[in-house]
Amino acid sequence: MSDGSLTYRASGVDRAAVAAALDAVHERIRGTFTTQVLGDVGHFAGLFRLGGFRDPVLVSSI
Repeated sequence: MSDGSLTYRASGVDRAAVAAALDAVHERIRGTFTTQVLGDVGHFAGLFRLGGFRDPVLVSSI
């Protein structure tokens, strides 16, 4: 970080540990999906198709 840039590692995020944790639960999460779920596990937000409207999508993030 001598150039002053911020990295995931410098901020305390272990990307390998994140990937391992996600791999461990990926299939369980996918097991909860319905036909309304758009996308896959691992994105920054969940996308869910809503009925009763013209092309609505609910976006949820933590």
